[in-house]
Amino acid sequence: ARVSPDGRWLLVHAWVGHKQTRVLLRDLAAPGSDWRVVVDGPEVTVEAFVVEGRLIVHTDYKAPNFRVMTADVAAPGIDHWRELVPEGADALTGISLVGEQLIANTLRDAASRLLRFDIEGTFLGEMALPGLGSCGSPTGEWGGDHAYYRFQSTLHPRTLYRLDLASGESTFHDAAVKEFDPAPYVVKQLWFSSADGTRVPMFVTHRRDLVLD
Repeated sequence: ARVSPDGRWLLVHAWVGHKQTRVLLRDLAAPGSDWRVVVDGPEVTVEAFVVEGRLIVHTDYKAPNFRVMTADVAAPGIDHWRELVPEGADALTGISLVGEQLIANTLRDAASRLLRFDIEGTFLGEMALPGLGSCGSPTGEWGGDHAYYRFQSTLHPRTLYRLDLASGESTFHDAAVKEFDPAPYVVKQLWFSSADGTRVPMFVTHRRDLVLD
C-alpha cells in the first residue's frame, strides 16, 4: 500500500504469488467511498503513484521495456491512461517521484542511468553517477530537495549517495566497506562478439597505471 504525499489517496497493489492481480485507488478524504480500479488482472505489471491529483504508472502495458503513463485520479483505469515517458531502447527498471521530478532508472549495456523529467514528461537531463555500475531508484520526498540512492560496481562496494535534486550532483553518504580506496583503479566497458556475432558488453577493472595489451 502507498499513500500520496498529501495524504489523500491510498493505492493498494494486490499480488498472488509473484503475479500482480489488482491495483486499487481510494479517496481517503471521502470516508466510505468506493475503490477505483487502476488495473484488474495479471496481464499488466504496474507500479503506481499519486502526486498532485494525478496517477503516475510505471508499466509494461504495450511496452516490453516499460514506459510511464498518467491519468486523472477521477478516471484512473487503463482505458484512460496517457503516455508520459515513452518506451525506449533501454529498459526502464523503475521510477521515483522526488523533489517534484520524475526520476527514471534505466539500464543501458548492463549499466544504470538516471534520467530526470518534470511531471509533464519533459526531459530535464541525465544525472551523473559515480561510474559504470548498478544503482537503485532514488528515495526521497515529493516536496524535498534531495534524495538517496545506492550504487555499486566491480570497483565500488555498495555505497549510499546523497543526490541534490536541484544540481543533480551526488555526494558520498555512507558505505558498506569504509576502508577501501577506489582511486588507484578504473573500470572500463569493452565489447566482444559472441559465437553468433552478438555484441556483448564486458567490464574490466584494473589499476590506473596498468597498460592493457
